[in-house]
Amino acid sequence: TIFHKSRTPLTKWFLAMHLMTASKNDIAALELARQIDVKWDTAWLIKQKLMEVMRQRNSIYKLAGDIQIDDAYQGGEKPGKRGRGAANKTPFVIAVQTRDGRPIYTHMRVLPGFTKEAIRDYAKASIAPGSRVLSDGLSCFNGLVEADMRHIVKITGSGRPEGSDFKWVNTGLGNVKSAITGTLRSCDPQHAPRYLAAFEWRYNRRFELKENLGR
Repeated sequence: TIFHKSRTPLTKWFLAMHLMTASKNDIAALELARQIDVKWDTAWLIKQKLMEVMRQRNSIYKLAGDIQIDDAYQGGEKPGKRGRGAANKTPFVIAVQTRDGRPIYTHMRVLPGFTKEAIRDYAKASIAPGSRVLSDGLSCFNGLVEADMRHIVKITGSGRPEGSDFKWVNTGLGNVKSAITGTLRSCDPQHAPRYLAAFEWRYNRRFELKENLGR
């Protein structure tokens, strides 16, 4: 549908919601501004508000059953230390619920840090008790046991865990990196939870794209 300037502000909001929910990919604020015919800062604010709604909605859903989990970072474009503990990076956990070896749902949740307490609190709030959770053995994941999870450890050595056991967390990290870096030049730490939440929201509803505007 060709957008016209005569459309009302409410119509622009509906179009913005459609553009942000009807695709598995993100949309840049500049492109959103062009599509709904508003200034860039207005489009950016609309996008942030909608992503915040997605973030809040995500928080009510728990993963259950067989789950892969890993630690990750968003950001880190400034020079400095690489890897865990690097400056200017936002720590977050990625967890993927699988069924018959296929990914069903995912979580991408920002944490205060990779500590046993942070993982325990995340798991208690976001994973059903008794779930079977596979990790690479990083010490912070011992918090899963304190959250009543069946913690399965597979030692993979340094770096990103390889192999089919961690296939879907690795795929998810690659996809979210492409989605975020493909639509904005940088992602400040204060905005990272919303960008990750928007990817999570769309991914978990990827088979029902036509229904997402109603949601």
